[in-house]
Amino acid sequence: LFDVDDLIVNTAGSMIGFALAGPVSRLLPTRQELDTVSFQRGASISFTRRVFAFLADMACLTFASGILAVVVVSFGITLSIQWMPVLFIAYFGLLPILLHGQTPGKRLTRMRIVQRNDNTAHWYQYFLRYGLLIAGLVGAPYCLNRLLFTLMDVLHLDNLASLVLHGLLIGGYLFWLFFAGIRMALHKPLFYERWSRTKLVSTINRT
Repeated sequence: LFDVDDLIVNTAGSMIGFALAGPVSRLLPTRQELDTVSFQRGASISFTRRVFAFLADMACLTFASGILAVVVVSFGITLSIQWMPVLFIAYFGLLPILLHGQTPGKRLTRMRIVQRNDNTAHWYQYFLRYGLLIAGLVGAPYCLNRLLFTLMDVLHLDNLASLVLHGLLIGGYLFWLFFAGIRMALHKPLFYERWSRTKLVSTINRT
């Protein structure tokens, strides 16, 4: 049987919902506003995005290095760890030239290397950018470590002094990495970006 009470409750609920729909909808963001926020987030180069692109590129570089090592060994050539800086600069220097400012990792994360004025980067800027990066990550710590060993031999430092100096060197290096990570998180250019006059931009287009 038809329940009059249910009819009254359902009708009243529908009327209240209809009356509240307008005011509530004005409090919620529109589709255009949501699209704008989404685009702004995509246009921003986040720390996570940069790290993911770098790890993806390092995976590609490791894979390519393994294939190259297998190929050259047939010619009697052995690729040692000393070749890694050369392969690093070749990978990050040549591929952006061929891929218009991108590497596989950057293409995957929708980023591109450009000049500070947003123009296409010159070929030498790619090599300078990543040459400076590898120098900061590997070259400078290696040279400082060799210098430390030389000072230890010249000054005849004991094991405790050697341990303290190496601890200071490692601590300083880790602090520098932490400081660089903070600058990336704050969207501040790092030293290799300033000196090469390059930057990363998003290739995500607004639809």
